[in-house]
Amino acid sequence: MLAAIVLSAAVALLWTFLVRDKPADPAKKPPSQDAPANPPPPANGNANGGAAPAPPGPGAPPAPAPPAARQKADAKPPFVVTAPADSTWLDAGFTTRGAAIRFVRLKDVYEAAQRDDPNRKPFDLFLPLEPDLLTGMVALDDADTEGMRTTHWTLVSQSDREVVFSFLTTKGLKVTKTIRIPTGTDRYDAQIVVAVERVEGTPAADETARLRILGSSGFGPEPPSHSTMDTPSEVFWWIYGKQGEPESETWGLNPVETSPVERETGAFRMIGQRTHYFFAALWTAGGPKGPRVLSVWANAGEVGAQGNLGQQRLKEFFQTERGRTFGEDAGLVHRVEMASKRFVRTWAEIEAPVGAPGAAAPQTLGLYVGPLSRNVLGQDVYEPLASLLVYPAAPDFVARGLLAIWDFFRWVFGSAGVAIILMTIVVRGTLMPLSMRSQLSMRRQGRKMAKVKPKLDALKAKWGKDPKRFREEQVKLYKEHGVGFPMGCLMLLLQMPIFFALFSSLRIEYGLRHASFLWIHDLSGPDRIVDFGRNILGLSWLPPGGLRSINLLPLIYIGLSIWQQRLMPKPMDEQQAQQMRTARWMTILFPILLYNYTGALALYMVCSTTVAIIEGKIVRAIDDREIAANA
Repeated sequence: MLAAIVLSAAVALLWTFLVRDKPADPAKKPPSQDAPANPPPPANGNANGGAAPAPPGPGAPPAPAPPAARQKADAKPPFVVTAPADSTWLDAGFTTRGAAIRFVRLKDVYEAAQRDDPNRKPFDLFLPLEPDLLTGMVALDDADTEGMRTTHWTLVSQSDREVVFSFLTTKGLKVTKTIRIPTGTDRYDAQIVVAVERVEGTPAADETARLRILGSSGFGPEPPSHSTMDTPSEVFWWIYGKQGEPESETWGLNPVETSPVERETGAFRMIGQRTHYFFAALWTAGGPKGPRVLSVWANAGEVGAQGNLGQQRLKEFFQTERGRTFGEDAGLVHRVEMASKRFVRTWAEIEAPVGAPGAAAPQTLGLYVGPLSRNVLGQDVYEPLASLLVYPAAPDFVARGLLAIWDFFRWVFGSAGVAIILMTIVVRGTLMPLSMRSQLSMRRQGRKMAKVKPKLDALKAKWGKDPKRFREEQVKLYKEHGVGFPMGCLMLLLQMPIFFALFSSLRIEYGLRHASFLWIHDLSGPDRIVDFGRNILGLSWLPPGGLRSINLLPLIYIGLSIWQQRLMPKPMDEQQAQQMRTARWMTILFPILLYNYTGALALYMVCSTTVAIIEGKIVRAIDDREIAANA
């Protein structure tokens, strides 16, 4: 039974490493393009004409301007405003260039593994890799003939919760964009409201404009202090009626279009990027009053030659605007390198009616930038986004039930590590009566099999050439000696969903981030009793993620598993002996696959194996008494 559990878990892990987190196919990567230099912004700060690089369209990446022109244009941010102090966002930087969101940081979210680390730094979720492609930018057409992304919009008004920009096109259209931050300490979203109107005259009754909105751009990977698994951010999208749940790709998402009927019902829900603990998404609650989304897509690539230009830009950003010495922080350097090599953008194209002067119909989309948290996404306002929080290896209700137990103990004792230990004891304790009956049943069946083995060998010798007759005689022999079906398979059916539910939930549970326990600085990453700061072996697959630290809990788990194997009953035949040898090897391979996973999962496995050893001792004591009574 143990071999079956471990083998099944290993298969699931291999699927996770080799399939789900498989690097993107380079063949899907859009080819890079060159574009003419950007024109300087007009003196009056408005955007009236001028050639500009084309925004990305389905199947083609954006065409960036040459490095010299971009660096000159963005030598100093033309406009930055900070979000209100009572907002969940620590600060959100805006720029008149493209009327875009330049950066986003969150409160109580740090790159360091501990909240009380004196050197902790707030975590920048959006990294300004490409000034022509910042989150929230809007274009009217494929070619961006109006230069809406590269020139400076007019700042209409600003407050601590709202900033309003406007843009006048050469065709007499006025585009107004409002970025609004809602109240509430548990809100991680902003509203992007876009309206189009005729400056003069009355528009036609059915006149519309197609607006391309950049949902997320430069969404950075996780800090290496939390995980040594260098997995890129995933792209996800959900269109109601086409996908029952969010689907994801790592690279090169093809355009996804909605049908006319679905557009009328507001079928679009979201498109964005996610990592283990955070995500950014352009979303809408849907419904007939929602904006008509025509299509969504994503593209990806490197910024500059092998990402060097993007790395240089981010280096200047952190040194000049964050006051950090870039080269002295190995974790920051690693994160910047990953971000510049995997620069993904997600887009949505909406249809906006053109209104008369002062009478434009606003089109509102939400932009979520925050944690993949059960508590946050449990709010009614985020109901369309809640489906992102899934546990694919087990039924959701099992995972959420186990996390509810963990929540209770964490609330009582104030420690995430103690809560994991107590949750393990409760789960294993609940299953212990059935587990002990299963083990006793298997021991009894083993003794009965040992007794009937000589007779079974005689039947094989007599009826070996007649399989049908042999099976009939075997059934009679088993009935005569009371050999039945052991309960081990029943326990397997009960334990497997629980194990996979814990494997899924403890891997992405946001509440584990920054949670310390004993020597573990952060339960959302490996326990790292000794941290090398780099991959000392140079291999990324053994263990997966490389050997960057000595993690004590997986090593303890290996020792406990071998001890548990030695305490098991001796095999009755060669087949059982072979199964035990296979299980022994799997108990070593399994912790190696989990070596760089969360300390929370490793802590659960150590506690669970300890409980299993204690349970085994009790079973052996009961079994010995039965043998003595029947002697």
